[in-house]
Amino acid sequence: MPWITYDEAMAHLPQAQWIAARAAEAGEMIASVRVNDAEAVLEAVLSGLGRSLLPSAIADADARLQKLNCSARIPLPSRELWLIAHRELRALGRIEAVTEWVRQVAPR
Repeated sequence: MPWITYDEAMAHLPQAQWIAARAAEAGEMIASVRVNDAEAVLEAVLSGLGRSLLPSAIADADARLQKLNCSARIPLPSRELWLIAHRELRALGRIEAVTEWVRQVAPR
């Protein structure tokens, strides 16, 4: 299956760079479809257009996806995740719920 990746405007993203390096290293095809956000990548993969690199927090929760074993010499990228909330709003239930969810899906 070809790799689904991002359009040129998003080529600077770590996941787009990883896909390009992986495809070049293994002589694999890049799909003709190019997207500009992770949701579009997910939908393209679910539609059967190819494979891609998705955040574990998203992919692990979707039973329609299958995790592929990747033995590439290129280490998987990591991303910073920032959660910012105004000091006066941190105690709100909805803010606390999101904060707790982030801690669960993206532990340090």
